[in-house]
Amino acid sequence: MQDVIKTVEQWLNDCVLGLSLCPYAKAPIADGKVRIVCCAKKQVKKSVSAEDQPLTEVDFLSSLEQEIEHLLETPEIETTLLAGPGLFEDFLDFNDFTGYLEKQLRDQEIDEHLQIATFHPGYLFAGEAQHDQSNYTNRAPYPIVQLLRTESVAAAVESGETLEIPQRNIERLRGLDPGKLGELFPWAKL
Repeated sequence: MQDVIKTVEQWLNDCVLGLSLCPYAKAPIADGKVRIVCCAKKQVKKSVSAEDQPLTEVDFLSSLEQEIEHLLETPEIETTLLAGPGLFEDFLDFNDFTGYLEKQLRDQEIDEHLQIATFHPGYLFAGEAQHDQSNYTNRAPYPIVQLLRTESVAAAVESGETLEIPQRNIERLRGLDPGKLGELFPWAKL
């Protein structure tokens, strides 16, 4: 699990901060207000070790529920990134799953407090080619669901700068040399 967390930290430092993909990430990261968690097994059979059992969507949902509760009870944490290594190999499956998560947040009225952002090694924006460099704005080493405080998102939107971020990121990533892109995102699925 520590290897997963270190890889996510490196992605945050090298890609998210290094390429300035999210100008709102720098302060919470510097202040230690970002929680990075690796999905844990919900249940392990007594006869088999946890390492021998693959993670499942049920494990991910259980970990996500715990993180939602933790974030709602811990106001000093700004955001949580939940990584699911070995899960959701196919981006479209992950995308469907996150659609389900968003519906659950709405149905349980958690969306009044928390929103999600998603990242995946094979992230693909609708209408973009698989190899288009713009997809790298949301490519991460593992499938990741980020829990964000709704009030923080609203404050960012009110600042008036958020609408420019996606286009700026697309231009920045499309302007990167493919070799540099490969160095920064060695785990990305093409």
